[in-house]
Amino acid sequence: MNIEQFFNECSRHDWFYDYSDDHSVWTAGHENKERIYRLAENDILREIIVREFRQYVLGNRERPVLEEFISNG
Repeated sequence: MNIEQFFNECSRHDWFYDYSDDHSVWTAGHENKERIYRLAENDILREIIVREFRQYVLGNRERPVLEEFISNG
């Protein structure tokens, strides 16, 4: 999985699952978050992407965009 694919996984993830009253939504969100975290282990750029999405959820930044994480040269 390349960085663009990983970013797309993060982008499609429901980062707000924790606020759901529906336990099945919470469970699916939690399991997917754990999968994303496993995919990011030991990869600095992937860990940064996850961190930035967490900052987005906390309201500390705008939603991340792929161009922030890829070089054009």
